[in-house]
Amino acid sequence: MDKKIARRVAAEIKASAWKCGFDGPGGNVTFAQASLAYRRAGGDTCFLERLEDHWRDTPIKKISARAIR
Repeated sequence: MDKKIARRVAAEIKASAWKCGFDGPGGNVTFAQASLAYRRAGGDTCFLERLEDHWRDTPIKKISARAIR
């Protein structure tokens, strides 16, 4: 592998690791992704469909108590 490419790959990996450290492993998870994981885990979906329709691709970290109200 070309050294220039290797440096770029290493920089991307390092940047990703730093971002994960600050935002946590799920820092960019959307409501839709979380909802799907919840469904797969067998969670109660009684009211989930309406929430999914509303929040869709909103990042979880952007959903505040104020936004919910």
